Amino acid sequence: MTNPPYALILAGGSGERFWPLSRRARPKQLLKLVSDKTLLEETIDRLAGLVPEEKILVLTNVDQEAAVRELLPEFADIPRASSCRGRHRLLQMPRLRLEAFARA
Repeated sequence: MTNPPYALILAGGSGERFWPLSRRARPKQLLKLVSDKTLLEETIDRLAGLVPEEKILVLTNVDQEAAVRELLPEFADIPRASSCRGRHRLLQMPRLRLEAFARA
């Protein structure tokens, strides 16, 4: 039997790509662009049946943490990064979290 995969969703950003619709506090993944769900909700829906919900890790940043937690109350563990600078350091956080998930 193979182990189910893990999914890492990067849900942070500066909110500049869809300006003026998006802002730092409301980046594109928190917008409802193509349906009545946000892009983040649609991403999680696409993972249904592929990745168990308990193996989905959503990484956000301080600016969007409250909005992401409000949108995804079923996800208790939503790590956040304090900055978008130094992306190599940010990518270490999910790697460490995924390693911890794998041990649990």
